[in-house]
Amino acid sequence: MSKVPRGITELKPIGASKWRLALAGLGALAFTAMGILMMTEADASSFQRLMGGFCALFFGICFVALIYAQLAQHALHVGAAGFAIGKPGNLKIVPWSDVEEISLYKMSGQTFIVIALHNNEAYLARFSEAEAQRCAKIGRIINSLDNTIVAGGHISNAPPFPDNLSAGHRALAKKLIYTRRKYGGEFLLTWAQRDRPAEAFAAYLHTFVAQARV
Repeated sequence: MSKVPRGITELKPIGASKWRLALAGLGALAFTAMGILMMTEADASSFQRLMGGFCALFFGICFVALIYAQLAQHALHVGAAGFAIGKPGNLKIVPWSDVEEISLYKMSGQTFIVIALHNNEAYLARFSEAEAQRCAKIGRIINSLDNTIVAGGHISNAPPFPDNLSAGHRALAKKLIYTRRKYGGEFLLTWAQRDRPAEAFAAYLHTFVAQARV
């Protein structure tokens, strides 16, 4: 197993290149426009209109989520101290010692990286009430297809929350629990949050976890 590169003492942002993000945005817009055309064609069947509406909605959400993620600087930051997701200057660092497992999750032809924690209590404690609310909101927008389940709190077999847990921390806890139960970990990293193939990036993250366990 390769060692963690020397000199990485601070968290540094990692993400897809700008041209890949631009191509993804243009592709989402193109499919959204295609869906709208399918809906508005004069001789379109009910099935075509339905499929057009689904296509426009799905890829429209993908486009909005991509833009929102960039504006919110929902970037992954990695360093010897741990990892964090969010804006520079206000990062909630998760030490590598808190990581239980790093795995891959394949869905719809895409490979995602999943980071599971030993427990999420320490992570939640790093957020103020306002920060927890904001983080939960960003998570709901980015994972918009899962949003109705997370927002509604309909999580099967979810453990009870402590009585003194605030509304913001409760919302963030629901998001973390839902992601854990569906994907196997509290954090689901997309292609836009890495700079290399999923397998290679997962191996790269493993080097930090392995070093933390030494």
